[in-house]
Amino acid sequence: MDPELPIVIVPPNLLQRTWLGLRERSGGQSEAACVWIGDREGQVSTTSDVLFPQDYGPVRAGALHHVSSRRAMNLLFEDLRRRGKQITADIHTHPPGYPELSEVDRAHPVEFRPGLLVMVVPDFARGAPLLSAVSAYLYVAGGRWRRLGRNETASAILVRDV
Repeated sequence: MDPELPIVIVPPNLLQRTWLGLRERSGGQSEAACVWIGDREGQVSTTSDVLFPQDYGPVRAGALHHVSSRRAMNLLFEDLRRRGKQITADIHTHPPGYPELSEVDRAHPVEFRPGLLVMVVPDFARGAPLLSAVSAYLYVAGGRWRRLGRNETASAILVRDV
């Protein structure tokens, strides 16, 4: 049975900061990644900040890959614990023309949690921050993913002030 569709609330200014941060870190030519963090209560998450693994330590990135170092991820998770926050969404960029979650993406999400929302931002985040442009996926369990349709994505990601 698939997990219930999550609801992730994100303030407009945080969506903008996410997009700009991904664009800056990708340099328009390599994948970049981040996580939204905040508070989760049941299926509803309220996002309060965005963290970029690249800000915590070295990453290797190219047009079709992004690998965060173990050190960077350990420091990011330490920061999460210190703040008392949880991951609300896993987000990364892809090159133009490749909106799908790759096999590598499917095998290496930031966490294996049923109900985890993963978003692929196209064109290395060069365009305007529009959720209608992202491809969204839901982690089901046991390595299974489900792509969300446009209406489901619009229902799952609510851009509004909190």
